[in-house]
Amino acid sequence: MIIVRWVSSASVGLAGLLLAGCVQQAGPLPVTSVDYACDRGGPLSVSFDRDRGLALLSRGGEVIELQAQPVASGFKYSNVKTTVRGKGDELIVEIGKMSPITCVSR
Repeated sequence: MIIVRWVSSASVGLAGLLLAGCVQQAGPLPVTSVDYACDRGGPLSVSFDRDRGLALLSRGGEVIELQAQPVASGFKYSNVKTTVRGKGDELIVEIGKMSPITCVSR
């Protein structure tokens, strides 16, 4: 009887360990949308797709696709004409030769 109880306890413990190994940790969602209030030019939003290395900048009814760029800290997405870069809640938008637009997430 004692051996049977020990085997049963060991089986339950082993089953628990096996199940624990099957649980996946929840990570960040692959697409995150953030709304920003800007110092000029009205509000905008950016949808970041980490898996594909893309960001979609929505501003004034226009949607601009940007590619992820290497950066030491924070984030940077760009195409030939438009760049967004930032860290934390802050975002800088550079469009052509215009002065940069400073934004903060809402």
